[in-house]
Amino acid sequence: MKNVPAQLRWSELSAAITHESVTIRQRDESRVAGRLVSVDPEALTLRHEKGGELVIPREAITVLQLRQMAKMGRILGAIIGCVLGCAAGVVIVFITTFSVLGPNPFAYLAPLSVVVAVGLPIAGYAVGERVDEKTTQITILPD
Repeated sequence: MKNVPAQLRWSELSAAITHESVTIRQRDESRVAGRLVSVDPEALTLRHEKGGELVIPREAITVLQLRQMAKMGRILGAIIGCVLGCAAGVVIVFITTFSVLGPNPFAYLAPLSVVVAVGLPIAGYAVGERVDEKTTQITILPD
């Protein structure tokens, strides 16, 4: 996750971040997250994540954070997880299936191959998601 500071005038907000995902911290320390619908001279309108639109007065806003997501980290994380998961799954199956000494003492580990083959791609995607996230904290300058 990358945190990037930015400075914009209120009049520049509409062109810069309309229809983007934002989190707004208000003077009463409450936070509201959603997608920015419009910016008017005295307030902004946010489509709340829980549904419905919310109008927030300009003077109530202390911090505005813009959240943007890329794709490459999640794609690479899932691919690397799949490759490692499949390879580890094959090794576990081989160890639990074949034994030159008679009954295999590791046979009980066979279900672990499924857990590893499924879990590593999911973990790779989650790591990639953290890499893809970019948060921009916007300071609003006077017009």
